[in-house]
Amino acid sequence: MQTIFRKLTMLALVAALAFAALPLSTTYAAGLNDTSTPPAPANPSDPTLVKARLELAFASQQAKVKLLGLAIDNFDTRTAKIQKMLDKAKEKGLDVSAVQAAFDSFKTAFVAGKPLYEKANGIVAQHSGFDSAGKVTNIEQARATVKSLTDVIKQYRDTVGSSFKALREAIRAFRQANPHFKADPTATPSNG
Repeated sequence: MQTIFRKLTMLALVAALAFAALPLSTTYAAGLNDTSTPPAPANPSDPTLVKARLELAFASQQAKVKLLGLAIDNFDTRTAKIQKMLDKAKEKGLDVSAVQAAFDSFKTAFVAGKPLYEKANGIVAQHSGFDSAGKVTNIEQARATVKSLTDVIKQYRDTVGSSFKALREAIRAFRQANPHFKADPTATPSNG
């Protein structure tokens, strides 16, 4: 789970950097004796610029929806693995009640978020205003598609995000309280 959210965070950072790289206006330093007029700033309503931003936003959102799909596809496997670790800790006499409660809450929220993922996936599949390559074919429809995807992804994050954060904090507190517990002594920690 942590891997997916790290990837989503990285994707958001890449998207932010990409947006920052798009020129909103251009300024040039004049030489000491340069009397020429600087070029006019870029028009934010320029169709080429609008299309480029919409295409970038749609591509970013497609990637987020794809990551959510991977998380949903792997949900049963991951939750079974986590439950097995909790059971093993419980067998060793460790108190896992806080982690178990947070985990159960997260599973409920995750299942509640699945219809939102399916809605987002449907919007991506329909891709109104975009062609199959993600290029804008109709600016107004593309804007509506990007806005719809933004809203659904936000709803998903609101549905699942706080319970995931609570689970992560519960696991962190458990690890701090039980630093010597290893669910699988042969397992190596993962960075993603």
